Amino acid sequence: MVRHEISNQKSRFIAAVPPPMTFGSTAT
Repeated sequence: MVRHEISNQKSRFIAAVPPPMTFGSTAT
């Protein structure tokens, strides 16, 4: 159960953060 919760939180975090491609473009 805890594992599923963490996975769900991670999914939400990834969805809130822009894609790696955009991040790399901004970093450059």
